[in-house]
Amino acid sequence: MQWVAAPALESLHGAVLRPHWKNNSYIKIMETMASLRESLEAAITELTILINNEDAGEQEFQSWFERHPAAWEVLGFRRFFPHPALNLPGQTPMILDFLAERPDGLWEIVELKRPDTAVLKNPERRTTFYSDMTSYISQCREYSLRCSDSVVISDLLNSRGIRMNGWPHSIIIAGRSSGLDRVKVHELLRHLTPKITHYTYDDILDALNQHYAIKSEDAAEPGLNLFFNIGLGAKTSDAEEFIFDLGGAKNKGRISVVRRSDDVITFIVVDDDGLRFSQDIKLSRHCDKDAFAFGLRTVKTADSSWILLEINGSYVGQHEVAGNSFTLEYDTPFTLAADMNGAHAAEMFAGALLYVRKSVSIVERSFTREYMFEDLWPRDDSKRTTRVRFHSGRFMYSMGHPILDPGQPPSNDMVQRNSDLRPSLVNWVSSSAEYTESEEARIGRINSSVRR
Repeated sequence: MQWVAAPALESLHGAVLRPHWKNNSYIKIMETMASLRESLEAAITELTILINNEDAGEQEFQSWFERHPAAWEVLGFRRFFPHPALNLPGQTPMILDFLAERPDGLWEIVELKRPDTAVLKNPERRTTFYSDMTSYISQCREYSLRCSDSVVISDLLNSRGIRMNGWPHSIIIAGRSSGLDRVKVHELLRHLTPKITHYTYDDILDALNQHYAIKSEDAAEPGLNLFFNIGLGAKTSDAEEFIFDLGGAKNKGRISVVRRSDDVITFIVVDDDGLRFSQDIKLSRHCDKDAFAFGLRTVKTADSSWILLEINGSYVGQHEVAGNSFTLEYDTPFTLAADMNGAHAAEMFAGALLYVRKSVSIVERSFTREYMFEDLWPRDDSKRTTRVRFHSGRFMYSMGHPILDPGQPPSNDMVQRNSDLRPSLVNWVSSSAEYTESEEARIGRINSSVRR
């Protein structure tokens, strides 16, 4: 991979190094990983909510498995078919939940039951399956027998392109793991032919979480999470404008988003060694620039650091710093609507702001996004929402910023101690991006919604 200087940004960050997009394999890899990260996060969040919803029916779990191929990947399958019919002349068709193909080309039956399915009874004496579970096992054996009929094998090949093997194994997904003696379940199933395997919904969720950690390089170490809602008007000059600037040094440990044109922003990362990465992002591909939700997250693993940028809940930029040569201090300073020196101010408004240094789970991130979306697009379209308007060089910075607020105790709260540079408070309607001044006094401080 070649690296070239980007002169257009040299005045702001020094000689910015970026991948040479004529050979754009790096960005393609990052985009693929971002897509995988999003799909896994959605799968984990949805399943977590479903298995804790007592009213969720089997059809909702069927739909979840159909929407999330990652579930099949963690189970070791390469493709699946929902609701295949096993047809024999003169007999009632048997409708399976799924047929799934293993990497070796053999097929297995997958049957879904509810998370509240009771599996074992009399665990302290002679342990057996509950009657419902016993009936599910018998059902799978009947399905396997019919799958072995030559008429069914021919029909599946002609109608679905499935080259069915006789006596397929089965998987039953039912119940929860808590309090379940997995050894006794195994003992009761191990003599059955064809083979039947039992998984709980917690098993699926645990496998997805492990898959996420491996595929996305995520980790449980504390990271930085910054969410805020903004809107951008028409750009009136060629000058670059900083939407935000994170870090206290120009040439290391810095993350910035710069608006370069009306529709293009640049995501910039400077690691501890001074190596700079930048990625141009076209806003119109991801959002309406009049109103959208920004998210920034840093994650540190044993081998590297990841910096991830999202718009409206979708990852649009990410960069891996190998060898962990990227550090953000606990009280990392940042500026909003200007760079770390208070220059290159942006014309924009800001809504809800969440800034926290802790590990945030996948489900917590999902709920945070919902909170931000509700602030950005209230369910009541007529509801006016308060925003902070940055214009005419006005900006804000975190308390204790080493350049702009030296000597003050560091805090997540945003301030502007110069009354001439304080932004205005406005009422804003998200559906039309119209706003009106709601008060003459300018805003000198905004308390962070998340405390350390």
